Amino acid sequence: MIVTLEALKHLRMAVHDARVVVQGFGNVGGMAAKLMARVGFNIVAVIEVDGAVYNAAGLDIQALMEHRKDTGSVKGFAGGEEIDPGEAMFLECDVLLPAATENVITSANADRIRARIICEGANGPTTVVADEILQRKGSS
Repeated sequence: MIVTLEALKHLRMAVHDARVVVQGFGNVGGMAAKLMARVGFNIVAVIEVDGAVYNAAGLDIQALMEHRKDTGSVKGFAGGEEIDPGEAMFLECDVLLPAATENVITSANADRIRARIICEGANGPTTVVADEILQRKGSS
């Protein structure tokens, strides 16, 4: 979150205007989403291995965490619509936070990323070649 706040300053963007997609809702992604929502980021999508939820107006992260605790999944969350987890990472957003596994952004999909800022929470979520593609596209 702190790195993302600094990137927003650099881009002269307001926190409350920043739409965030979080890939992974475990220790890293879940805590990042919770903290980011608390300071005013608009978390529009959360992606897990078994499903993804989206709400253009922003997800209620606390309610989503409670839903996941009760059901074991983000699927079925009343505060958002279910979307294809394989496609959710490619939603237009200001911040993409890959916080699950390594190598999720590769040369095969980097050109489909539509985020201004990529804030890596996972260990090595972006391959070297993908990073070069993203640099050419202008993602930070």
